[in-house]
Amino acid sequence: MSNRRKRKQSQFRRMVGTPTMNLGRDATGRPVLPDGVGTDQAEIERIANDTHTNARAIFSTHPAIGLGSPVTLARNIQAVGPTFVPDPTAEALPVVLFEPEKALMMSDPLNGETSEVQVAGICRQGFTRWPPVATMLKGAPGWSVRRVGKTLELRDEQDGLWAVAELTPDPEWISAAVSQRYVTVVYGPKIGVRTPPSSTGYSESDRKAELAESRKFGMVATAIVEWRG
Repeated sequence: MSNRRKRKQSQFRRMVGTPTMNLGRDATGRPVLPDGVGTDQAEIERIANDTHTNARAIFSTHPAIGLGSPVTLARNIQAVGPTFVPDPTAEALPVVLFEPEKALMMSDPLNGETSEVQVAGICRQGFTRWPPVATMLKGAPGWSVRRVGKTLELRDEQDGLWAVAELTPDPEWISAAVSQRYVTVVYGPKIGVRTPPSSTGYSESDRKAELAESRKFGMVATAIVEWRG
């Protein structure tokens, strides 16, 4: 395994205590925290090594994300770096959602609290959890989203690969990312990117509800990072 792929796995090795397996969904397609605890070490290793995600490139004004325009966001963006200033003339900020295919829950034996390991790991490296009431967006210095062929990659300050997705954003999104030089990343295993297998239709309101539910459980991380397309 290359050094660029060790970053995510190294976080897992330090953090995994008592793991649980993949989250299920309720009848509406929303994520459900599991009751039982699994100990399948092979599954843990597979998730630790897997940087493949599903992804979606949208704008901050999209109904599934609801972050608003740069004018609205300007007062809620913590300093990212000397080159990042929200453009008040832009209609929206580019946003990319990276959704790992599996969730891995960790139960703390001391307090019984449950957290999602991939989200906890990326937060240790510079991202911030995105709870339901939070509007503040923060930067993750050194992190970047890169376009490599027909994929988008999320890399940390040491060039470690955390997420890769087969995705070709539309020209308008690419133009905004190039112009603004930064994109907002939303990361988590249940953030409304994939359509549930049992669902015949998954509306934007369904996707927004899934994201909101995951935010409530502390299963979503976010950061403003450099665009290096």
